[in-house]
Amino acid sequence: MQKKDIHIDLDQLKSIVGNVLREKSDILKEKSEYLSFLFTFSQKGDLVDIAYFLPRKTPISISDISKIDTLLKTNVKATFTGIDYLQYYFIDYSPPAIRF
Repeated sequence: MQKKDIHIDLDQLKSIVGNVLREKSDILKEKSEYLSFLFTFSQKGDLVDIAYFLPRKTPISISDISKIDTLLKTNVKATFTGIDYLQYYFIDYSPPAIRF
């Protein structure tokens, strides 16, 4: 399956992360932090699992990740172009990293 066939609302993703980390935005920008994801979607487009990648020493806490996780799984859905996605039970997708 090609990355171009997987579609999510990147503005929604940035908004959710930005709202959760709003109070830490100055320090995140100062340290040039980033947050990367590996999403796993079902064939229906439901977000079933998320892997997070971030710097080792970061002001982003486990509590922040938990809030982001809950909001993403509730609000983010994928759509798929074509029929290739029907060959997979789960579809992995890495959106562009969010940089602060």
